[in-house]
Amino acid sequence: MTLDEALQLAIEAVARDACACEPPELDTADLEACVRRAALADDPFFDVARAVFNAWGLKKSRAVTLVAQSSAGQAYQMQLVFDHCAQKERDWQPFHAA
Repeated sequence: MTLDEALQLAIEAVARDACACEPPELDTADLEACVRRAALADDPFFDVARAVFNAWGLKKSRAVTLVAQSSAGQAYQMQLVFDHCAQKERDWQPFHAA
């Protein structure tokens, strides 16, 4: 497997696990950046769980903007989106053994 093939598979896995098509959406460039930040050296291996964690963090940061820009009626719904993203980020937080 080449590095490009491994990258594409990792991007697809992150897109699925981070619900990239749900608001706030993540495009391919966003997903690739999350995967590349989770790369394991120069090997064709990526820490997909860390990349998903990165993706949920990015979605959470974008949800803050949605909450700030929404009207009074939409603010509650956007707050729920933010809360969901924050919970999913916590769920995917990497585990570090002591």
